[in-house]
Amino acid sequence: HVRRAWRVTEDGLKPMSGEGCARGDMPMNWFVKGFVGGGTRKNGHINDEDFGIDPTMAYTNTNSPEVNGRSRYAVVDAGYDFLRGPAYKVGAFAGYFYYQQKLNAYGCTQIASPANPAAPCAPGNPGFQPVPPTGGAILTEYDKWQALRLGIAGEMMLTDRIKLSGEAAYLPYVKFNGEDNHFFGNSGLLASVDPQWGH
Repeated sequence: HVRRAWRVTEDGLKPMSGEGCARGDMPMNWFVKGFVGGGTRKNGHINDEDFGIDPTMAYTNTNSPEVNGRSRYAVVDAGYDFLRGPAYKVGAFAGYFYYQQKLNAYGCTQIASPANPAAPCAPGNPGFQPVPPTGGAILTEYDKWQALRLGIAGEMMLTDRIKLSGEAAYLPYVKFNGEDNHFFGNSGLLASVDPQWGH
């Protein structure tokens, strides 16, 4: 029996995103606030490490030199200002956090175990044949985080045009779901689907 484990490491990715935020104050010192954003991720590379992928290969590490993808995130909080004056507000809130990303990795160079016939970059072929970063993705990674938020937020007017604000949040519950899809070279043919989860 071979126990398999894997690890996907991203490095050097450059995100470009936009974000919008808002806060609404209601009667009786209640408030709602939040922000939403999203964008693209490019450049960088992904290392895909596998442990126990094959009885003849205890460890393998590959590098995909081209990566692109997208990310989206949002936070919404509702709370109550227990301190409120003409120039300041301090309140407690509870809310929800969401973040998801999808990455596509292209190309594959074998770093560890390059001569093994079971190497992921050339499954079933003798020797080492790198996969060029053309055609379909060799790896896709989909990740989603959700969390509950409990915290304190405050703001203070320093002048009639300058406001200082800040918040601190604790995440009592976090849930993660993901999916790591591998393909045969750059053919677009699915080789394996590896689910991921955690709390």
